[in-house]
Amino acid sequence: MADMRAAAVATSMVLASCLFCFPQPGFTQQPDSSVSAEALKKLSIEQLMNLQVTSVSKRPERLSQTASAIQVITQEDIRRAGASSLAEALRLASNLQVAQVDSRQWAISARGFNSTTANKLLVLIDGRTVYTPLFSGVFWDVQEVPLADIDRIEVISGPGATLWGSNAVNGVINVITKGVKDTQGLLLTGGGGNEQRGFGTVRYGAALGSTVRARLYGRGFGRDASALPSGAESADDWHLWQGGFRMDWDAATANQVTLQGDLYDGRIGQPSPAADIAVSGGNVMAKWSHTISEKSSLAAQLYYDRTHRNIPGTFGEDLDTYDVDLQHATRLGARHDLVWGLGYRLINDRVVNSAALAFLPADVARQWFTGFIQDEIALVPNRLQLALGSKIEHNDYVGFEIQPSGRVVPRGQSPLADRPGAVCSHLTDLCPGGRSGLPCRRRAGLRAGLPAAAGIPCPCCGHVLQPLSRAPQRGAAPSARNRHARHRQRAGRRVLRRGIGNRLSSDRSLAPARRVHGAARPHLAEPREHGSVPGRFGVPHARAAVLPAVVGRSAG
Repeated sequence: MADMRAAAVATSMVLASCLFCFPQPGFTQQPDSSVSAEALKKLSIEQLMNLQVTSVSKRPERLSQTASAIQVITQEDIRRAGASSLAEALRLASNLQVAQVDSRQWAISARGFNSTTANKLLVLIDGRTVYTPLFSGVFWDVQEVPLADIDRIEVISGPGATLWGSNAVNGVINVITKGVKDTQGLLLTGGGGNEQRGFGTVRYGAALGSTVRARLYGRGFGRDASALPSGAESADDWHLWQGGFRMDWDAATANQVTLQGDLYDGRIGQPSPAADIAVSGGNVMAKWSHTISEKSSLAAQLYYDRTHRNIPGTFGEDLDTYDVDLQHATRLGARHDLVWGLGYRLINDRVVNSAALAFLPADVARQWFTGFIQDEIALVPNRLQLALGSKIEHNDYVGFEIQPSGRVVPRGQSPLADRPGAVCSHLTDLCPGGRSGLPCRRRAGLRAGLPAAAGIPCPCCGHVLQPLSRAPQRGAAPSARNRHARHRQRAGRRVLRRGIGNRLSSDRSLAPARRVHGAARPHLAEPREHGSVPGRFGVPHARAAVLPAVVGRSAG
């Protein structure tokens, strides 16, 4: 393990040195996004709300006219936040609860009941579903995407099963990476520190002809073990190496083909037994899109994904996933936008059980046959729209399932307030000389309306802020990512609440029956011309009842 740590540190130092040794013109390649960082900074609120998103209706539409509460994390947001992993970048979404458990484990959920085995949130990376049927959740420690390659992350609050199927109960996270044409040239990043002992990424994109472009990347990191309350290390240090490629082919004006894949291998320490956790895997995916006419398009996607995880003394798993999807979008007349599709998925899940834990049956092969249809009807053109749809699915667990949906979407008027200052009306005193111009309170006896924890510096002036006692959470500056958390203990059960550090304690209760209801509304404020404040106002209510524990395989 010491050799791997030393190798990671050495790699990061070499990469960091290259950043200063290479001539500057080598890095002035084509811009990294169709909307550059500088251009994104200059967008008004109205322009930001007109950003194109695809996760809500599986077709491009303006952010302000979606039929769901959706938040978009842009590349500029990720860059300014200084996030070091995909899971950490999701802290920028105010409609998610994100907690880091230890050096490598994360708990991410929407609408509460957060844990490392949260299973009611669908996660997609370029359309590829990343989850394990062990608990229908996500192993976040192996979901590593080069952050510089991310174009945007679309986070939907609320059900998405009509279009996306199982797991999309409380929301959808769709990670969308940049096209190859936006990542031409050489990119080197690297560094190191006391927690991240070393990290580095190498990426190169080039044109292979007039219609074909490709990019390759490799990255690795070594993270130090987390500290116990006694000050000793917990032996959960983490090392991962990953590489991948993407090729885009504009075969003709009406056809686009994408081929991409990834491979990774890693080792994770654990206190007992002494043997490390081994993780590895890879995937390959092909996409084809065809424009039939200005009103009609066809798309197909095929991927294979394999993951391996061996936790000595607990269990091991080998998972193979085969998936194919076909989608057709068309406009019927002046009032109907129709999207429909078919899908098939096959998984082979093999588990090596131990005396401590057993998944029964150990070998599982499951199939999913799915179909969906959604029609967006313009009841009053440019004013009122009705979205009706349903998902029809057949799986080996329960047979046929129907998941209908209906939503009414008002159009025309911007969902933002005409006076952005009203969004932060409970704040007083502007920071003099603050570059962002965000409002906050400076005097020690007052509180700030930003969701910053006690001891977190204000992103405007550096003054240490304290949370408002009763004010709702209204907005988040890019650097104020840490949410405040405190824990309460009741009847032997620890419940995560918002508190300093946003760490997650273990859940010691038996399997609970849970119910959550409430309402939420996203918004975006622009208190000054140099900054914007995304946020979300929600009123959730949760209830849990303890039931006898049940051990079995998850439906997915």
